Amino acid sequence: MREMLPEPGGIVYSDVSQVFYNTFFDNPHGQWRYIMGFEPTLMPEDDLKILRGIQWNWYADEAFAPWVAKMRPADRMILFRNGRPGIQGLEWASPIRGIWVGRLPRKPAETEVISQTDDGQQRSSINNQLSGRMRALEPSDR
Repeated sequence: MREMLPEPGGIVYSDVSQVFYNTFFDNPHGQWRYIMGFEPTLMPEDDLKILRGIQWNWYADEAFAPWVAKMRPADRMILFRNGRPGIQGLEWASPIRGIWVGRLPRKPAETEVISQTDDGQQRSSINNQLSGRMRALEPSDR
């Protein structure tokens, strides 16, 4: 489970305080922060507005988009769900039944691809530019 925790300097995004209580006391020296800690009214104002939007929309996956937009590679979203969240833009893993951890997708190693143009000139490009476009076309793993 430790590999699923945020990286140093990261933030845990969650829609319930239970994530804070279940994680903080097991990791009191964790080098990350919690967007929701002891109680929602202590959250930064813009994040509290996002949380209220999530609650207002009955925890619809789409309501989490503002948090996903704020996330950095070191951050994690931890949710209690019976099934895999359909929140777009995150890779999901379930280290424990009913707990889902989302993070931004890891970029594949950039590799240089050499191709020849019609006039015989060599042209190089970065492989992950194309693979990123292809991933956007793939259906989600719901």
